Amino acid sequence: CEYTCNENYIRSGARYTTCVEDINGVRTFDNDAPTCTPTKCPAAAPAPVNGFKICSNENEFGSVCEYGCNIGYRSIGPLIAVCGRTADGTLRFNDTAPICQAIQCPQQSKILNGQVSCTDSNTYDSTCTFQCDQSNGYSLYPSGHSRTTCLSNSSWSWASPCCSRPCLNHSVIDMIFILDSSSSVGSDNWDVMKNFVRDVINLLSITETGTRVSIFRYNRRPDRQSQILLNDHIGDKQGLLSALDQMPYNGRGTWIGNALNHAKDFILQLRNGDRPDVIDVVLTITDGRSKDDVSVVSEELRKQGALTYAVGVIPPNGKGPR
Repeated sequence: CEYTCNENYIRSGARYTTCVEDINGVRTFDNDAPTCTPTKCPAAAPAPVNGFKICSNENEFGSVCEYGCNIGYRSIGPLIAVCGRTADGTLRFNDTAPICQAIQCPQQSKILNGQVSCTDSNTYDSTCTFQCDQSNGYSLYPSGHSRTTCLSNSSWSWASPCCSRPCLNHSVIDMIFILDSSSSVGSDNWDVMKNFVRDVINLLSITETGTRVSIFRYNRRPDRQSQILLNDHIGDKQGLLSALDQMPYNGRGTWIGNALNHAKDFILQLRNGDRPDVIDVVLTITDGRSKDDVSVVSEELRKQGALTYAVGVIPPNGKGPR
């Protein structure tokens, strides 16, 4: 007898078997029947969605199938499957196909005082363009970074910029000018100080949501009569400058500590226009050394978040502050 296997199967065992008689006269076939095992694996897993499959020899024994993903997608899972024989003698590919997942970058957030538009949301190769509200003085920072592209590693080619305005023209601060009105200053330097303050104010945006300004003069004590509070001229730059022009000059003594305490305890109060969520800037203009201590109150101002600065002017006697 001859054994043959069907198509795509291979024989394992003798091809022929013959009926023979042993010494006892018993007749039997001299070979057991072979087994037929497949020569091909069942078809390998199909190409993943948004991917491809390439096999070296279709689903023949030993064939190697390689999987991959299209541009814009990354593979999750095995990339190679081989047609081979398992422990029970059957043939099959030893792995499945991967999943192709779309490459995405972090979602772009809205930018304050500007807008962002993307060609394809946050997917691979999408390009996002940033624009600022130029009509209100906003421009991109850093400048020149108006576009960013989603890369294959799920990151953007550039970090998102922000929309900003020039610091002085659009600053949001509560500004306090403290002017030395002692006798050593002299009327000429008094005018120099007021002109300096005027020039700074002209650089600022005096608006409801912008900068607020307080000005007061001091000698032995602060002058409450001519002082300008933070809420006296909100949004009224001309009124503020007019009040500055009318501020008189007289008095003796340079008691800066008293003046700083007045700024801390009276000027920088909510009822007088100070805003808790806005930075306080305290600028003292003087021509000489203080007659009282300034270190303690200066530290107290800084602890409550104020920025403190001093500008020195040279008095007529030529002996300026040290």
